[in-house]
Amino acid sequence: MKTMFRLAQKQTGQTSLIISMFLALIMGSIVLGLGTVTSAGSQQNVSSQESIQANYAAQSGINDAIQAIKAGAPIPLTSTQNCSTFINEIAQPQYGFNNILNNSPKVYYNCIYITATPANLQFNVNENQSTVVQINPSSKINDLTISWPAGSAGGNLSSCTQAASEFVPDEVWNCPFPVIRMDLYNPNASANNSSATALAENTDSFLLFPVDGGKGTQNVTFDQLINQPMVLPADCTGSTCTETLNFTSPFSNGYARLTSIYGEANNVTLSSSNPAATFTDSQIEIDSTGVDQDVIQRLQVRVPLTASVGTAPNDAVSGGANLCKYYYLFPDGQPSVGITPAYHTLPLCGRVLKPAIYLYPLRPELINVKLSYPTGFAQTIPTYNPINGWSVFAQPSGSLMNLADGKTYPYLYWEGNLDVLNFNMSQGFVVKGSDTAKFLSHELPIIGLNKTETAAFLQYWVPKIDNNKYDLIHFAGSEYTNMAPLDITPKPDSMLRVMMAVEPISQPVPVTPQTFTPFHRNGFTVVEWGGTVLTP
Repeated sequence: MKTMFRLAQKQTGQTSLIISMFLALIMGSIVLGLGTVTSAGSQQNVSSQESIQANYAAQSGINDAIQAIKAGAPIPLTSTQNCSTFINEIAQPQYGFNNILNNSPKVYYNCIYITATPANLQFNVNENQSTVVQINPSSKINDLTISWPAGSAGGNLSSCTQAASEFVPDEVWNCPFPVIRMDLYNPNASANNSSATALAENTDSFLLFPVDGGKGTQNVTFDQLINQPMVLPADCTGSTCTETLNFTSPFSNGYARLTSIYGEANNVTLSSSNPAATFTDSQIEIDSTGVDQDVIQRLQVRVPLTASVGTAPNDAVSGGANLCKYYYLFPDGQPSVGITPAYHTLPLCGRVLKPAIYLYPLRPELINVKLSYPTGFAQTIPTYNPINGWSVFAQPSGSLMNLADGKTYPYLYWEGNLDVLNFNMSQGFVVKGSDTAKFLSHELPIIGLNKTETAAFLQYWVPKIDNNKYDLIHFAGSEYTNMAPLDITPKPDSMLRVMMAVEPISQPVPVTPQTFTPFHRNGFTVVEWGGTVLTP
């Protein structure tokens, strides 16, 4: 059987709902993605000139095969064909590829196997970036095994002791294996799979913690709502971690969303043994042999059929706003409450509330202020012009006359829509809720706010956080200013932007105290203050 492959463009610039990333049920054609080729095995050490040239020849065979497939070359669904079939019947006569790189001495590739039905799926999974994998086995399967090797950061297997109840800081993690997060979507788990509830019920989430001699197996039942991930102790040896999911009902097709925590996970492998199955619509396998005189080099790669890293599969439902999905863990490894806030490595969710922008020119002056924010504005006072921004006539006292409505304002006010905020909450301060007014009254002048700005800050923020048992407070720096850049004309001589991130917590946690560089008000000065409460 022959199938036509065509090249798909990567889809970018959309924010996808996490669960609905797995909504694509039927792919009308197999699509070859633009993603990076993933090697299925390390290349042999090439120590001689002949080995190097044979290796280049093998790579040329892989590149020619990929280019031919992009151009629409028909290829078989199995690799049982003669190894010269692609070269003799497709590459040369149809697309003009020449398998001979050099005639004297002769350097060439002499064998290419291609299969669209590999016995397993292999992917490189980047840290904190999603890789979406289509799982379409040749027959219904009763299990799915995920395995991954040790990372490059090093560590000791003896440190992989248990499925942790919290995410520790990166510098504390000493296990050589990363944690794998997997969201597995089974569209056939219920008859109605089009509603949001059905999507949630048909998706199971797992946090696969590497454990020296872990259990390594878990029964999985879909069609039931589980709001938290299952924390599973994967079975790890000296070189590989393995977790087998045993399905209570056969699995026919679906999607997996993979994310690595504590480093990249290279050559993550998905396979099935009950029964042994091949997989279609996700990857093709290209096996190429290069020759230089009597030296042979053989390479094997996997080429993704969809542009899957960091994107949703084709036909997924997408929305214009972020959906924040949060994970909680029991200390004994069962789903429930409370990741220690200072230790979680995944971003939290929040709205940027009441940033107030004060303008202090040396003389009365016309000033234009432009601001951008990833999720847009929930509110602006005065109304922000999306093209021209704010145009105001500013006094040295800070009083602003808005040109659009002729009204006077003490500052420019804005609020951002819900967003995923990746602030470093391991640095900051832990303060009892009842002590926040005293704490802020001391810290804000040190950071650089004057009496008027400090008073306004306290009036707005203290009532919002002083009833918490404890507040974990972090003053964001470039992680905020890069996310919400200001463009002010004329350019300020000095600018201070204070963004307080607050996470309510139930008990103190260890954090590194922040220190601040003294702020000096020189010339035309701009001061902004605001904050956000981080929530699940």
